[in-house]
Amino acid sequence: MKNKEYLLLNSDYNKKRFHQIQLVLMEASSGNFNYRAERSGRNDALEATTVMTNIAMEELGALFTGMEYQDYAEENNISLTAFNLDEKLVIRALHPHIADILSWGPDFMAGKPLDDFLAEDSLATCKNIRKRLKHKPDVNENVKLFFKTGNRLVIPAACNISSLFCDSLQEQKTVSLTFKHVKMQQGEALTQLMERSQEKIRELKTTKRITLRMTDVRSLRNIHNYILRHLEQPLPSMKVLAHTFGINEFKLKNGFKQLYGVPVFTFHRQQRLKRAKFLIQTTELYLKDIAKLAGYPDSSHFTKAFKDQYGCTPGMFKGIPWEEGD
Repeated sequence: MKNKEYLLLNSDYNKKRFHQIQLVLMEASSGNFNYRAERSGRNDALEATTVMTNIAMEELGALFTGMEYQDYAEENNISLTAFNLDEKLVIRALHPHIADILSWGPDFMAGKPLDDFLAEDSLATCKNIRKRLKHKPDVNENVKLFFKTGNRLVIPAACNISSLFCDSLQEQKTVSLTFKHVKMQQGEALTQLMERSQEKIRELKTTKRITLRMTDVRSLRNIHNYILRHLEQPLPSMKVLAHTFGINEFKLKNGFKQLYGVPVFTFHRQQRLKRAKFLIQTTELYLKDIAKLAGYPDSSHFTKAFKDQYGCTPGMFKGIPWEEGD
């Protein structure tokens, strides 16, 4: 058995998997949490390590960037048409900035199937889109795709895939793939992110930290999950939360901030507004209904909180059917 494990760990394929994880961690050490290690689909310890590494990158990104950097990033991000594709999702044209982000040359990508640059997790998504393109005149899909980079890592991207209007004489459909939230000044944004990450690391080193046992961490995670599942309800007092989840108030107050970067009530407010923003952007609900789902008693309280969080009113987002009096 040991010989078999030795051979598996020393196979060329698994060495590449190890190397991917190392590259992701090296990027993270310099403050770049955008990369992911590609999933293999295998049921082994190395796949579990890959999954945990990718989850850690998600959590570290949220921890180190914080709301201030997130606001900066949103202000400086745009939607960018990345690829023009045919109905089989073969790349016919692409934006050079996207080729730069993915660390491939534009000449290398042009003419190749989009699948060649996607991680395994995204292949089924593209297969389904191809089917819809074949049978439907119009396709407009918002999807999350995982792109393989030239340095053998993976970058997640929020995308929109839409079929374009074409002359009836044209034999094939033309498809547009747009990257949402692309940083045009990527170097500047990454530099600022790294600076903030280093500040956060210095802060964590100098801040007096409390010792959390595994039972404390488990309780704090249960509280975190409880908040996310009950955003429409008022948050119980610290005393009630501590008693309910079996942790003392001091560890709840200080341990939650230590684990998630913000105090309990700040996290609750941020997540409420994050849900509301998502509903505004993706649904046709009325403002009063979105306010209710976000846990606010009326639209005026919600509007004020939203403006405090995002610097603008909900009405600045497109697509809300406003009722009279809202």
